[in-house]
Amino acid sequence: IMVVLGLIMVSRAGWASCSVSGNPKSYTASISRFGLAVNVARNTPPGTAIGPLLSASGSGNMVSVNCSARLRAFAGYISSGLIESDIPGIYKTNVDGIGIKVLANGQTVTQTPALYFTSNTLGTGLFDGLFIGVETKAQLYVIGPVNPTATNNKVQISNLQVGFWANDSTTPGGVRWGTLTINITSSIINVLSCKTPNVTVPLGSHSASDFATVGATSAPVAFNIVVNECSKNMASVSYTLKPAAGISLVTKPFGQYLTLDSSSVASGVGVQVLKADGVTPVAFEHKYAATGYDKTNGGGFDIPLHARYIRTGTVSAGSANSAAEFVMSYE
Repeated sequence: IMVVLGLIMVSRAGWASCSVSGNPKSYTASISRFGLAVNVARNTPPGTAIGPLLSASGSGNMVSVNCSARLRAFAGYISSGLIESDIPGIYKTNVDGIGIKVLANGQTVTQTPALYFTSNTLGTGLFDGLFIGVETKAQLYVIGPVNPTATNNKVQISNLQVGFWANDSTTPGGVRWGTLTINITSSIINVLSCKTPNVTVPLGSHSASDFATVGATSAPVAFNIVVNECSKNMASVSYTLKPAAGISLVTKPFGQYLTLDSSSVASGVGVQVLKADGVTPVAFEHKYAATGYDKTNGGGFDIPLHARYIRTGTVSAGSANSAAEFVMSYE
């Protein structure tokens, strides 16, 4: 990402008992770019920082802020049109799901000027605060589902302005001694993920006599969850099985099973999902590491599982269908 910052000092002014003087010429700084791309896992939770914290660097003319008591410095946005995300202090950008936070000396900049610096000078004597530029940083964040498009896959911000004020009280605002203008064009934002097509598992036809007692099961049927087109360089890939909408997960002394869906005619049976050994039940709502993922090359892999019917009560004939959701997680 390349961020160009221009700090324009205002002319001498006064507020309460603070004033600004010096040689009010422009101050410029730059922030290093992200690199070739910014990679974001598809299910990255909102509030997660992406890419490095970008720091301003450079040099410029000094400005002297004089107060008759303890100096307090404030910073806040003066740009119009900013839309704050659901996460306080992080503002929306042109890329869906990506926000930005700007910090002045570690203080989050918002549309309400906030205190970021207090001098140690007490009493009524003059305090000369020489500002060669505020330590300004910027950070991109995930604020929702990230959806870059082919024509809108870079964060682009023009004329984002941050104002800086000095006051000798805790009241926000005061005399404005500088304006920081931020222009951003980030590197391409890539969303990292895998593709997982739906899977249908035929469990076959059975007679009631195949299930002699409650807890009796049919033979397990092997199947694979096929994972395709995984991005490279994800730290880890994992998966979780959950009951689909309208399906309940039931645990009984004779075993755990999924209930049948509303289209089913049969009763007295449920469906079990088993691990690759065909014996051990899968733990639902549990995150499993996808050990087949190749971080270096990406690509695809299979997750071997089994499924079978289990008797849960008095068996009656008819169709017996159930469903589970397979949820991928990326880091």
